[in-house]
Amino acid sequence: MKFFRVSFAYIIIKILAIFKRFRALIVLMTTGAKFKAVGTNCKVRGEGMSIGINVMIGDFSWIETIGSYAGQCFSPKLIIGDEVALSDFVHISVIGRIQIGRGTLIGSKVYIGDHSHGHYRDIKIWQKEKNIIPKSRPLADLMDIKIGDNCWIGDGVVILAGSIIGNNCVVGANSVVKGIFQNDCIIAGMPAKIVKDLK
Repeated sequence: MKFFRVSFAYIIIKILAIFKRFRALIVLMTTGAKFKAVGTNCKVRGEGMSIGINVMIGDFSWIETIGSYAGQCFSPKLIIGDEVALSDFVHISVIGRIQIGRGTLIGSKVYIGDHSHGHYRDIKIWQKEKNIIPKSRPLADLMDIKIGDNCWIGDGVVILAGSIIGNNCVVGANSVVKGIFQNDCIIAGMPAKIVKDLK
């Protein structure tokens, strides 16, 4: 009986893996982006994606490069290195350039976006936009994002436009990252700061 339960569980795992590879094939046909596996209920949309070898996406994730929005036109680039793993509920939104280095692990419920809905750096423009509902505001405040190799991004992290995270960094759960961080460190907090140097 125990053997039967183990065999049944093994078969279910194999079937789920087949479905993830099938969804990855659908993404390849619709976007040209080649993932190893794509979880259930994922949205992967847009052009300009360069995906490395053995990149996997968990369930309920939303990966999007935005070429146009409300009359605006963009040339987005999403570059993901080899062996990157995106857990469940990851949202990546690109209108400029986001680069994720090889071997990086991204936890669940993580948001990475290189823009905002509206202009918040320019108060004069903001004063004109503030009475427009957020979804109708132009995409603005664009700044590229770069995440280095072999990083571990904890659950619930938000990485905002203009952030640069060096190689071999750990970002603590629920941190809000905005800024430039060196290689080999632990980053945590809201806003995130270096809490430990790993050199």
